[in-house]
Amino acid sequence: MTTPPDKLSDRRLSRALAHVNSLWFPFNPSIVKRLEEGFADGRFEADRESLLALLKQDFALVTYIIKELIPIASSERLAPAIICNPIELLRWGGPRKVKEIVLSAKGLPSAHSLHSSEDFQADRLRETAIIASTAEVLSETKSLDPDLGFCRGVLREIGLNLIAWNYPILYTRILKSIPADSSLDEELTKELGFSPTVLAMRIITPSNIRVDSPDLAVLNKDFEVYDSLCKVGEALAHADRPDLYPTAENEWILARDYILQSVGAEGLSAVQNRARSNSKGYSAEIPTTFNPLDRFNPEAKISLHKQASRASDNRYVRYCSPEVQEALKSLYAEMAPGEVDRRVLERLIKDVIPKAGFTGGCVFVVDPAALTLSPRTVIGRVTARQLATIKLRSHGLSGIDLGLSETEIIEAANDHDDAIANAFACVQPIIEREEYRDNRGVTTISSSLGGRRRIGVLYLERPLSNGRHEDDSQTLSTFKALRQALCDALMID
Repeated sequence: MTTPPDKLSDRRLSRALAHVNSLWFPFNPSIVKRLEEGFADGRFEADRESLLALLKQDFALVTYIIKELIPIASSERLAPAIICNPIELLRWGGPRKVKEIVLSAKGLPSAHSLHSSEDFQADRLRETAIIASTAEVLSETKSLDPDLGFCRGVLREIGLNLIAWNYPILYTRILKSIPADSSLDEELTKELGFSPTVLAMRIITPSNIRVDSPDLAVLNKDFEVYDSLCKVGEALAHADRPDLYPTAENEWILARDYILQSVGAEGLSAVQNRARSNSKGYSAEIPTTFNPLDRFNPEAKISLHKQASRASDNRYVRYCSPEVQEALKSLYAEMAPGEVDRRVLERLIKDVIPKAGFTGGCVFVVDPAALTLSPRTVIGRVTARQLATIKLRSHGLSGIDLGLSETEIIEAANDHDDAIANAFACVQPIIEREEYRDNRGVTTISSSLGGRRRIGVLYLERPLSNGRHEDDSQTLSTFKALRQALCDALMID
């Protein structure tokens, strides 16, 4: 008999709750040590807010204490406004109850360690810092409780943090292949049978604890406001990782505009500073993950990612020298989608092609009516040939007169005695080498521009080094990368 989907989902969720509750995610040893020292010298009794400020620097510890305080507060029949409000719950618990939890006989879960965390796990903590800090800053501007905004942001991330540490193989597999029309949460839900949010909510509001009160509906309504601020933080955190999240650019626009409207021009700096402050403890333990918050700039990351991803579509770029690779990646970053930018073309011709070692060349453009290839754009100084219009057929009749198709125009270039004409007709580039008596020489490469719709030929010259033959494969790969970049800039297939 097949188990109903809802029953199967409940069973999976129950198993996951038992699994993650016993293992949790790693505590920050420096924060735990400072807590123990504070308990020993009684400093938190005199300054309870300093206890909260310290707990906020360890996302695993603050959420674990909230989880442990909930059943204690429920057994003492506290008001829902305290049990369901993490900040009020922590203030109610105070130094005494927090100390009992931290120093209990069963001890804190120790299955995981920050120092042995994988990069993707440490990145989860940085995302949590950005999300919670954004909610904190935005709460201040809206006259809400900033501490509650921060805690709500951390609590919403419990599910993802617990999955990242306790289901690492599943988490990384999904993280590396998020479809453009989906999200990490959606893909994890498909695999697990429950969402990370449901897992988080079940942990901080266990099913065996009932809180019946008319105040609860009002409290949940208040939480909806904080959750909307957390979502802005989530969008900002995703924008900071365009290599992982396909929707990073759209989320950046959403987060940037909201923060700009709510806080002003200094909004992003305020979030950055708050995130750095809230993650001081993590910066000391895993600096390679948290030090980048000093250079927090999602817009720059998105731009760099766009140039890398667009350049990666040009499969020949990786065979170029490092200098040419960087030049091409930068060029692709400037290509505006859906339009031909003259500045990009000029930079390719005047900067990138010479940087690749080609000292001269020309773009020949086909005239279907006259059946000619005419030199249109000269690159550098051409030495191996004269630049002149090339007739593809000498019948004295034009392509229009003859009603020739594109295929017939290409065929008109076959059996021609000129490399440019032959290149227009061929699929592969044509390489020639001219060697001179004074121990000099030049390699020339010609290839058609466009695949399904050929518009002309790219011709480039590269001098031989001291007359020696160079590696044609390297030169050819570089030429193909430049040719593809020109086609992309001209928006031709």
